[in-house]
Amino acid sequence: MIELKKDNPDLKVLLAVGGYNHGTDRFLAVAQSNTTIDMFASNSIHLLRHYGFDGLDISWQWPDPPTRSIFQTFVERMRHAFDNETVAQDLKRLILSVTVSADTILLDTVYQPDQISRLVDFVLLMTFDFFGTWARTLAHHSPLYVRRHDVTVSDTGPHSMLAAASQHNMGDAFNVGAPSGPYTHCPGILAYYEICEKVAEGWTSDFLVDSREPYAYSTSTLRWVCYDDPASFKTKALYVMSEELAGAMVWSLDLDDFSSHGCSDGRFPLISQLKNVFQSAEPSTPQTPSSTTATSATLSPTTPPPGADSTTAQHNDLCPEPFSFYQHPDDCSSFIICSFGKPAVFTCPGNLLFNPVTSNCDDPRNVQCSSG
Repeated sequence: MIELKKDNPDLKVLLAVGGYNHGTDRFLAVAQSNTTIDMFASNSIHLLRHYGFDGLDISWQWPDPPTRSIFQTFVERMRHAFDNETVAQDLKRLILSVTVSADTILLDTVYQPDQISRLVDFVLLMTFDFFGTWARTLAHHSPLYVRRHDVTVSDTGPHSMLAAASQHNMGDAFNVGAPSGPYTHCPGILAYYEICEKVAEGWTSDFLVDSREPYAYSTSTLRWVCYDDPASFKTKALYVMSEELAGAMVWSLDLDDFSSHGCSDGRFPLISQLKNVFQSAEPSTPQTPSSTTATSATLSPTTPPPGADSTTAQHNDLCPEPFSFYQHPDDCSSFIICSFGKPAVFTCPGNLLFNPVTSNCDDPRNVQCSSG
């Protein structure tokens, strides 16, 4: 991985410490005193410099309210050590980041974003695993938007066994996690390239309009999986840009189609989609409607995107690319979502038009419409 920096000098490679299997006890042992924290920081700096890493990511999963001050002190002293090493050695400072849960309770009671963001270069928000085989009803594990019927950057998908062939919709009950995939060998999970193979074998692929996410199922084997594809990655990348976030984190590289084995869409189609969107021109900033009666189509992750009932299109030429969003060629108030080359047509509500730059229903003044 470090050798890749020879091809791309701008590449930054961070070493992550922690993770779900690492637990919290080891972090508590390291953070038990200022002395142990400083020793860990010194050893970390030596290791990072020796092997050519650019920084350290702290993935403490998960601190809790009683250990909030310990977590805060740990990050503070790590940052202090990185700063001091820079001055003493006249080197470029090592990057420090933290990986945090998207659970709002943990964010507010433990991480305190307004404080922790002053100490680190990046905060990596884990906006996935909202659903898994531990749940009792079908749901998407990494939705960008909340679905209308819900009470509340991943290239893997929770893999479940349906209770019945007809129960494959969101909110339906399911039995247990499905068996492992042929390559990942992890029960209850499929990599993106394994999902592509299943769709190619005849699984039905569908798309959640509200949350902008795909899923697939087989009524014969009673298997079900939710996942991200290049179309949903594009939507999330555009959201990152519109919110002026620092970037996107993807878990994980090896679960993308790294060899163009199953998806026939080139190597790393998901990661490549992120790169292509980020390297393209930034989406235009929607103008604020001057009239108080006008409706803004700007969406937040806690509100469902505007859209009406869909109709399945019969013309595959509506999908120049197998995974993407398109303005309807004959009607600017409609748009097309392509998933595995299958188009579905949706209509924006009210007088809104589909903006192909931001992939949202938008105020007509922000949209260039050439159709009749």
